[in-house]
Amino acid sequence: MTKNKFLAFYATLPEQQYELAKKWVEELFFMEKTLKKLQKTIREEGAIIKTRNGNGFEVTVENPAVKSYNTTLRNYNGTLKHLVDLCPEGNGKDDELLAFLKRQKAGKIS
Repeated sequence: MTKNKFLAFYATLPEQQYELAKKWVEELFFMEKTLKKLQKTIREEGAIIKTRNGNGFEVTVENPAVKSYNTTLRNYNGTLKHLVDLCPEGNGKDDELLAFLKRQKAGKIS
């Protein structure tokens, strides 16, 4: 779904609310790109990596991308919730928005 198509759900809102929705949609799409990059990193490197500590010893640690992914995903879900709460009812596009959100919830970031 494109940003413009997503923003169409909020077109009937008063200007201030629409501008807020626009900012959240921008953040949502940025986080979506970030999540995809982090997923790729985790798949390629693994959730656990070997690295050297300050003393030169090899240690096994959680990949920093995992923490970033989890934090970004939590923020992504919070932003989605804000957008759902802001969405006007009865705009004729509710089913399409709900279908999109269900795909996101199922982990199918598109």
